[in-house]
This record gives sequence, C-alpha cells and structure tokens, in this order.
Amino acid sequence: MDRTTASGYTMIAGLRAFQNANPAAGISEGTAISATDTQAWQEEILGLIEGAGLAPSAANLKQAAQALGAVAGAQLTSVLSSVSANVALTPWQAGLIEVDATTAPVTITLPAANGLNQFVAAFTFYRTDVTTNTVTIQAAGTEKIYPGAVSSVTLPPAWPLRLKSDMNNWIGDAGRAGPYAPLGTSSLAPNGWRKVADGNSPTGYFIEQWGTNAIITTASGLTSQSFSLPVTFPTVFMLPGAWWNGTTPPATGNIASSAVSLGQIEISVNVPAAGTYGFAFLAKGY
Repeated sequence: MDRTTASGYTMIAGLRAFQNANPAAGISEGTAISATDTQAWQEEILGLIEGAGLAPSAANLKQAAQALGAVAGAQLTSVLSSVSANVALTPWQAGLIEVDATTAPVTITLPAANGLNQFVAAFTFYRTDVTTNTVTIQAAGTEKIYPGAVSSVTLPPAWPLRLKSDMNNWIGDAGRAGPYAPLGTSSLAPNGWRKVADGNSPTGYFIEQWGTNAIITTASGLTSQSFSLPVTFPTVFMLPGAWWNGTTPPATGNIASSAVSLGQIEISVNVPAAGTYGFAFLAKGY
C-alpha cells in the first residue's frame, strides 16, 4: 500500500499525511476519506489474516494479532503438541510440532507456502518415538522441500527438522543446496552411532558406528563370525575396520573385517589357539 493522495492531504516530515480541518489555522477542510485509502487498509489487514490461513470474521476483532503470532511462529509450543495421526497443518500452528508414531505411520501435510503472501512461517518437527513406523512431512500441491527439491521427506526417530517458508516452497536449515539433510543426532553409547548432515550424501547424512564385542574360537587358525551393527545403513556400508581390544590380545595373529550386509559386519581372526578374543570396530556409510 502507499500513503494517501486524497484531496486535502498535507506533508509531515516529507511524507504525505492526513490532517483535520482547522479554520482558525487556515485549514478550511481536512483530508478526504477516499475509497482508495479505505480499500488499501482493508486489503492490507485481510491479506495478513488470510495469509495466516484464517477465515475473515466480523465477530473476531483479534484476527490480526492471531495472524501475526502464526506467521512469526510466536507459539513456542504448537497447539498440536503431540501429533499421532495424519494431519494437514495451518500457518496458525507454526512453532514446535512433536510427532509420536508409536501406534501407526504419520503423514503431516504442510500449509501452502505460496498462500502465506509476504509472511514467513516456520515449523520445527521433533519425533519422540523410536519405532520403525514412518513419519512423512509432505509439501502441499506441487510445492517442494529444500534442500533436494523433493515433495516429501521422512523424519527419522528422535530427529528434529526445521522448515521455513519462502512464500513459494519450504526451506530447511541447510538452504537450497544439496539433498535433504535433517539436523544430526547420535547415540553415544559404548556400542553407538552418530548421523551427520552431509550435502554430498544421497541420504542427506553420513553415519559413523562403533562398538566392542568378542569372537570365540574353538581351535587355532582362521575363524569368521558376523555381528550386528548398532543401526542399519540405509544405502551403503563403505568402510569397516576392526582391531584387538581387551586385556589379553593374542601375541601373534591378525584380525580383519568386511561388510556382510547393511546391518552386519564380519570379523575374521587368525589366532594361535582357541579362546575368546575381544575386538573393537568402526563402520562408516550412509
């Protein structure tokens, strides 16, 4: 909108402004109330209200405040504090969305970014369960989620994801470049893992895993055994490694490792005698 050009306007500090009639001061008439000005006020305020996904209501005189709260993400905890079923969000729910997929897969549809006019809405999704059920964050219509320019992304267990509208699409913290990468997470246990966002990975992240175990041999010579990793690599198991670990490593002998599957590592030892031999391992992939 612009400042008034209606008949009788005045200039204040170099800006067009309204004024009242004041015959004593030589102002015979005040600034006219024009349809152009009134329409601009109406559409500017309604643009804010409708852009936040609210239906204009003559009975509600607090809609502008509600709309400002929605588009600014003023709600630190969304009214949908725990989503456990499929839902289509509105801009008024901007803020933190906790997702619980314990009982069933959940699909969350974002509001249309191009319906937000000039306002930026932000959602932070956090998954509270650790089940194998899928949580899908879906863009509306033909809109995309960046990085990756994808129509939907999967929210892994215990991972946060923040998306912000640019009035056309939804943008993650990494911006528009590279594939989708949620914020990293980890399990820093003795047998643990960590996932780090990586724009060069087709999954959007890189995984490192580590741990300790023991292999039991019944005779001297070569023995091989498979062990499960803390988590399964989604796509590629690229670099296994192993070394002796414990108080009594063999005086002679060797240890090697290889990938059996995306979720298993094979340990091979060549030892001088039967026994229980501790080892530590490191595995990398994506």
